[in-house]
Amino acid sequence: MSLLQLLPLADAPAHVSWLDEDERARLAQITDRARAAQYVAGHCLARQLASDLCGGGAAQWRLTVGGDGRRRLEHPQQATLYTSISHTRTHLAVAVGPAPVGVDLEAAGQARDWLALARTMFSPGETQALAGAGESGREAHFLATWTLKEAWAKRSGRGLQRQAARRCTADACGAADAEAWTWRTPDGGSLALAASVGDAVVARGAPGEARPWRFLLSGG
Repeated sequence: MSLLQLLPLADAPAHVSWLDEDERARLAQITDRARAAQYVAGHCLARQLASDLCGGGAAQWRLTVGGDGRRRLEHPQQATLYTSISHTRTHLAVAVGPAPVGVDLEAAGQARDWLALARTMFSPGETQALAGAGESGREAHFLATWTLKEAWAKRSGRGLQRQAARRCTADACGAADAEAWTWRTPDGGSLALAASVGDAVVARGAPGEARPWRFLLSGG
């Protein structure tokens, strides 16, 4: 089972004492106060979710990044978990689970050339679908596809790379085949989680019903 939490940044746990020496050193290098608050909140909420999912005090969990680029949560008496963190200016989304996970959260309200952006990172089919979405629905359509790609890339640990992203198509599917889910946020933005087929996802604070997806990869 994977656990996903979406909540306002102001409501997230923020206990610097939970961070280890390396995290505190990284925190000391962040000069922007808002970014520092996001860093602490994300790392603390990941620990809280690990504690909720598997037990052990939240402060006992250690957040690390493996050689494969994936974030992990380790505890002396519990199995290792994977985690992923994303945030906007106002909200935080964190996922934890026993297998690799990726989460992405994007807010609406930006004036962008969505089709031009899609041509650089989306598969041809995704770009065509966006073009057919109509001007009024184009931002929401773009954000849903974008967050799925970001979640997919975070799950892999490799980050979003242009050529790989263009070979990956998010395909709507039935719940039984889903490995990813999206939610439309109240502001018209998007929240996406990439986990595993058959995963029993518990989504706290996610708005409305999840839409299920799978990823199709083309060659070349």
